Amino acid sequence: MHIRRVSAILAAAAAALLFAVPKPMFAQQPGTIDLTAGAGVGLPTGSLADISDLGPAFLFAADYGVSPGLAIRGGVGAEVFESVTATGGEGPTVRLFRLTVGPSVTLVSSAGETGLRLRARGGIGGTAFTAGRTLVGTGSNVRAIDFTEVYLALDGGVDAVYAFSRSVGAYLSAGASMSFAAEEDMEVFTFLDPDVEPFSSLVSVPITAGVRLTFPR
Repeated sequence: MHIRRVSAILAAAAAALLFAVPKPMFAQQPGTIDLTAGAGVGLPTGSLADISDLGPAFLFAADYGVSPGLAIRGGVGAEVFESVTATGGEGPTVRLFRLTVGPSVTLVSSAGETGLRLRARGGIGGTAFTAGRTLVGTGSNVRAIDFTEVYLALDGGVDAVYAFSRSVGAYLSAGASMSFAAEEDMEVFTFLDPDVEPFSSLVSVPITAGVRLTFPR
């Protein structure tokens, strides 16, 4: 299945969960801290999918409860997208390192301290976009791709958490991230693939799973 179609299906599923779930019953309490760490796969979409392929994704986040069911979340994410081969040769490995802060809201939860919980989250911050040194192009039209830039980033998603106890749980997360690049920075990728026009949106769908630890107040 084409990577863009997979990404669209995942995004639609996340949106359906966000609007279909009922109100919370048991939720993260004020003063508690949840730590989340996991790994999975990152799916580039749109123009980002034209210059890179899927690769591993990593996540570390901390949620601080400010009221029942509402937390402030700080997250660090990384996605390493594999290179693609086009008219201008093999492209670089693309890496996104993201730092965001925003709200995390409990949508639904089991009545007790164990069981399933669903959370929606959003954030704003920055993305460091790096592309390793690679020569691309043909004939006399050859350029070097080798840069690191930082752009404004937005992200969000839905997390399914299964609490085994008050302190330990596992999670599965599906999200979406958008970073706002400068078109002049992306112009060099036209030497990799002449069909790619300079673009300003870096959109990806990271899917991760891992562990969640809760530290009560």
